[in-house]
Amino acid sequence: MKNEFLCFKYKGVPRIDELIKNSDDYGWKCRKYIRWEQVHNKATDKVALKTFGDSLLNNKYVERKYLGDIQAVFLNVQKWRFDKEQLSVEPERKTSWERLNIRIEATGSSPSIIVNEITQRNIELNLSDVDEVQEAFWIISSVEFFADQNYGKFADVQSHNVHIKHLRGEFYPLLKQLLLGYLGMLSYSPNELGLLLKTLRYLGFDKLVSHERLPIGNNVNDTQPCKVYVEYCELERERLMKYTYVRDNVVLKINKNHPFCQRYIIVEEAKHHVEELLKAIALSCDDMITNEDIIRQFTSYIGMHLLREI
Repeated sequence: MKNEFLCFKYKGVPRIDELIKNSDDYGWKCRKYIRWEQVHNKATDKVALKTFGDSLLNNKYVERKYLGDIQAVFLNVQKWRFDKEQLSVEPERKTSWERLNIRIEATGSSPSIIVNEITQRNIELNLSDVDEVQEAFWIISSVEFFADQNYGKFADVQSHNVHIKHLRGEFYPLLKQLLLGYLGMLSYSPNELGLLLKTLRYLGFDKLVSHERLPIGNNVNDTQPCKVYVEYCELERERLMKYTYVRDNVVLKINKNHPFCQRYIIVEEAKHHVEELLKAIALSCDDMITNEDIIRQFTSYIGMHLLREI
């Protein structure tokens, strides 16, 4: 993904509007980080931090030239909170980013999700045109993503009971405004759909799926069974796992730094049984999945007790 867009993926990394709104606070933080070489990524970061911080403090202005470097420094500051030596632990992702990421992964195994979404929203388009169907789906997904982050005017885009032309007309000007704001230019693309897909990759969604054949004509109201998608990541040492509930699917993140996991994931058969156990726990919590505090306490409790046993 592009560093300029890290703010849309990670908590603690400020967007342009947040930098301007709190220019004094972030300006002083930039000056503070000048001497903190541990969070730097390259030799020029000192100059970038000073220039960027001065611009915020003196003019409430974002020096776009250094935006990507500054975002990467702020990301390292978040990593430092979890690993003060190696900065090796990925910081917490934004919920809206997680939602769209698992939604994209889900379309790979269940392309009917795309048709379901278009049908349920009553978008007027040519259902036999696969490109048009997919374009509408990615537009809707992007609108929800930015609206969830309360960014710009994406929440005002009408995405129910509209024609695809109307949807395009409201969405693409906002997308181009976003790209101009963060990159200062529009990336080349032969068409607007290509520009949208490129932007989604800039945001870190590298698993975009293109379906040559969608299940057009299928019963889109068929209920799909809940699925669990497993990922391994780096969390606090005592945290065994975390998971979220996204559009009838669960994304389960297992902490590869936890001693319990380190002991068992090296043996393929044991790894399979551990994953199935954690999947069962995730699915059994389906009824309380919206209460994040209870889930966080529950998974932390399991992790701490396993630590004591090892």
